[in-house]
Amino acid sequence: MKQQTRQQINSFNGFSALIKKKFQYLSSLTKQIALTKNQVFEQIETELKLKIGETQQEISSLQKEMSEETKSSAGDKFETSREMMNQSINQLQDNLQQQKKQLQQLKELKNNKSTEKVDMGSFVCTDKVNFLFGLAFGKINSAKGNIFVLSLNSPLGRLFLDKKVGDTVQMNQNNYTIKSIE
Repeated sequence: MKQQTRQQINSFNGFSALIKKKFQYLSSLTKQIALTKNQVFEQIETELKLKIGETQQEISSLQKEMSEETKSSAGDKFETSREMMNQSINQLQDNLQQQKKQLQQLKELKNNKSTEKVDMGSFVCTDKVNFLFGLAFGKINSAKGNIFVLSLNSPLGRLFLDKKVGDTVQMNQNNYTIKSIE
């Protein structure tokens, strides 16, 4: 009986060591494929620059269309169409200014130093998803996983503020355990 128990313990210890080695191997792989804060910033910057380019293109296209439109005999229709185009251009120009402002904010966040607590510019990896706090940008799809770029003034941002590695944040029945802060 004692010998059978020893065999089970030895078997368990061998199994435990194997699991531990596999876990260490998987952890090293995760570190190799994990995104860095700089990569996240580069991806956001690229997406913002693309949005800025698209918005500028739309503005140019509408301005060209407006300049080519000639006044027809139906004057009210022409004026209404022209006013709608002007409103669209104004809205696009507002969007363009907002996008440029976000690009500037991103550059400022990039210079923030890493801390032990979640703060402005922190890149936070959790057990479920990754976050970058400091800019209201939304979700970024990456080959290495989704990243949510949120303001610290957002409900989730306020919950994460000043948390440390190992802390858990709960929102809407979801628990996020912080694995790292960069």
